Amino acid sequence: MSGLSLSTGIGAEQRYGFRVHGRWDPAAGTRFNPAKLLVDPYARAITGGVDYSGPILDHTEESNYVPDTTDSFAAVPLSVVVPDSPPPRPIDRPTPMSETVDL
Repeated sequence: MSGLSLSTGIGAEQRYGFRVHGRWDPAAGTRFNPAKLLVDPYARAITGGVDYSGPILDHTEESNYVPDTTDSFAAVPLSVVVPDSPPPRPIDRPTPMSETVDL
């Protein structure tokens, strides 16, 4: 999420997640469930971890084919907007492996 301007209302440190809408048809391989918040696969940072005791599964405990409509917001991490930064300085000289371990 680089290149965002203040006019979008989104800036550094903004937290967000995706809710994906679509067809729920496990037999056909589609399991869209907007109650389950997803992290951005291209996010440069995320908050916290997953609460595995929370409502993180897309289906109910009783059936793999019935969607769980409980919101997962409190149990999953959020993506975080990270501002652009300059690239790191190149390494002057690679360290030989023989110098990486001190015996």
